[in-house]
Amino acid sequence: MPDDVQVAMLRPRTPAPTPEPELPPAPAADSGIDGSAYATLSRAAERGQLARADRLRLEGVDRGAADYSRSRALLVMDAQRRDDAKAEGRYLQELMIVPENRYNPVFLSDLARWQVNEGRYDAARSSAREAEQQWARIPSAIMFAKKAEIYRAQAAAAQGLFNESGGDVARLDEAIDAWRRYEAHVAARSRDDLAVTARDAVASLEDIRERLK
Repeated sequence: MPDDVQVAMLRPRTPAPTPEPELPPAPAADSGIDGSAYATLSRAAERGQLARADRLRLEGVDRGAADYSRSRALLVMDAQRRDDAKAEGRYLQELMIVPENRYNPVFLSDLARWQVNEGRYDAARSSAREAEQQWARIPSAIMFAKKAEIYRAQAAAAQGLFNESGGDVARLDEAIDAWRRYEAHVAARSRDDLAVTARDAVASLEDIRERLK
């Protein structure tokens, strides 16, 4: 069996904050948190600086409230910025309770990234594929960044599945193709800082391909 290629942790892009995706303004929803309060909470979440009292306030938004998804999106963002994977996973799970959120490509890309980091590669691949199928719903302002995250999650998931396969050549080829796809996407915007990750992964995987011949 060839040596495994380490699957790098996938981090949210910083310092650029993640815009709140496809969520309508929440004017005085039945949770009692008005639009002005949400604006303040959003700024804190972007920095990973929600106070404990603020997190509890958002956690208290009922599933039936109009702003339930909005509250969970901010909690996910805050947990990402704080590198709190356990909290991020819990809030993502709560976010996906809402049926329409399971088809939101922004939420799905966040879920896929978390699943990769947790070593749940098969689930990550499924989430990233669903996110790609829904790509037209991604706001134009974050289209490039989110598609990059989706492609990178697909590549990392494919690499993880190869590592678990014990040397399956089909899995290896899938991982190489996925990393090349990610590289082509980021290179189109001259993002060599991102493309280098793909090139390094492809080089390592192709070296394994040679040794499997």
